[in-house]
Amino acid sequence: MNSKSTLMRNHLGGVSGRKLKRGDKIGFLNPKTQLLYMEKRKMEQELFPQKDIILRVVTGPQDYEFSEEEIRSFFSSRAEITQEFDRMGCRLKRKEPLKHKGDGNIISDGVAFGSIQIPTNGQPIIMLADRQTTGGYTKLGTVISVDIPKLAQSVPGRQVRFIRVGIHLAQDLYLKQLREIKRLEKELGQNS
Repeated sequence: MNSKSTLMRNHLGGVSGRKLKRGDKIGFLNPKTQLLYMEKRKMEQELFPQKDIILRVVTGPQDYEFSEEEIRSFFSSRAEITQEFDRMGCRLKRKEPLKHKGDGNIISDGVAFGSIQIPTNGQPIIMLADRQTTGGYTKLGTVISVDIPKLAQSVPGRQVRFIRVGIHLAQDLYLKQLREIKRLEKELGQNS
C-alpha cells in the first residue's frame, strides 16, 4: 500500500522489518528541494509537555462498571506509559489497579479510537489507530480526538493524567481544529 512506516509485529517496513536505529539511512524516491509557499505550510505549534501529559476524557460507555470511588481514583491518579506502546494501543501502569464492580468482562462491542479499556488486571489500555474493531473489556471512557497526538508523540516512562470533560467540549474542540485545518488548506490553495 506504499506505506513508509514500520509495523514491527508483522515485520513490515523499517529496516528489514525492525524499527529504525541510530545510523540507519532512509532514501526518498523523489526528494524535493523546494516547496511552493513553504513559509505558509505550518500550523500553530502544539506543545508537548516535558512532564505529565494531560488527556481529556469523555466517560462511558461502561463507566457504570466502576464505583464512584474508582472513577475518582482514575481522574486523580497518574499512570505511566509502558513499553507496550504501538499503533494498536498504549498500555498504562497505575500504582493501584482499577477495580471493577464485576469481573471486568463484557459482551464484545465496538472499540473507538481513543477508547480506554480496563481489562481484568485493572491497568488501562488506550486504543489507537490500528486497534481491533471490537473488544470484551470494559471501557471507562474515551480520550478526545484532539488530545490523541499528545499521547502518540510521547514515550514510555512518561506520566499521564486524565481530566473529565463533556461531549460538547470535545466536539467544540474538534470543530475548532477542523476550522484551522480548512483555513490552512484554503490559504495554501489560493496561493498555488
